[in-house]
Amino acid sequence: MPPWHADPAHGKFENDFSLTPQQQARLVAWLDAGAPREAGVDPLETVPPAAGSWPMGQPDVVLKISTRQIQATGQMPYDYVTVNNPLKTNAWLRAAVIRPGNRAVVHHALIFYIKAGSPLQMAADFLAIQGGLNGYYAGYVPGMDQREYPAGTAKYLPAGGALIFQMHYTPNGKATTDATEMGLYLSPTPPAMELKTGAASSTAIDIPSGERNHRMVAERSFDKAVDVHELSPHMHFRGDSMRFEAFLPDGSSQILLNVPKYDFNWQALYRLSQPVRLPAGSRIRISGGFDNSRWNPFNPDAKSRVRFGEQTYDEMFIGYINYSEVP
Repeated sequence: MPPWHADPAHGKFENDFSLTPQQQARLVAWLDAGAPREAGVDPLETVPPAAGSWPMGQPDVVLKISTRQIQATGQMPYDYVTVNNPLKTNAWLRAAVIRPGNRAVVHHALIFYIKAGSPLQMAADFLAIQGGLNGYYAGYVPGMDQREYPAGTAKYLPAGGALIFQMHYTPNGKATTDATEMGLYLSPTPPAMELKTGAASSTAIDIPSGERNHRMVAERSFDKAVDVHELSPHMHFRGDSMRFEAFLPDGSSQILLNVPKYDFNWQALYRLSQPVRLPAGSRIRISGGFDNSRWNPFNPDAKSRVRFGEQTYDEMFIGYINYSEVP
């Protein structure tokens, strides 16, 4: 990397050739030396995983949904597919990775665990999931970096029961199929803390046509002390921004994450550099904006009034929270 990029006083890229005499001298010296790169790992020598491979290596257990038929055009309702849990003993997972069978049509996959029980009880547990509004067990969305869970944590998977795959397919003009998989990576020892995924969310969405900055808020309360590890905003094409803010019982507050320009096609899972411990009685509030105007280049229809719904032309307002309860 050219040495002037490390100069904090240097401006934006468009000013790269407005150099001081000292910067010009450094540039000439760098070029005379053969334009060497800085010390450290060369990113160009890092080979990314091959397409279709498991990014973390072969899982200990692979679960695969039955082949799904994807229509050529139109909208498809969410497809819920049940896969029985093959594990006969309770397990801890250091990671759970979703591998779409057909990335061209898999928009997202959320996986929910339903404990073993009577058919009636399992049906009731499934309804309580509310389609992911309160969290999920594992998931895949565009832009998510699937990796090991934060240090000192793991997810608990009881023996038996079932894993429900919520599949969202987006037809792309050609009839095709999909058989998405989930790889389970077992932890050899129990973790210090169990990782859970919760959410703050609201379905009270009513965005007037043409409105450029429609604001919303939602909250999630914690009865116990928790460590917050990761955060992820979820909205659709009108989603513009989201902020996560913690409110503590003593009246103080702390911004945990601010995403000023949300991108529906790149829904990152943001891992905090250090877990943030919140005492019992704390709340996490998400606040965000929607752009339903013609100035939003991703807006499917600026003339429509937008409400809550599962399809991408509808809207959602969810802030996912990966946390662990403090022992």
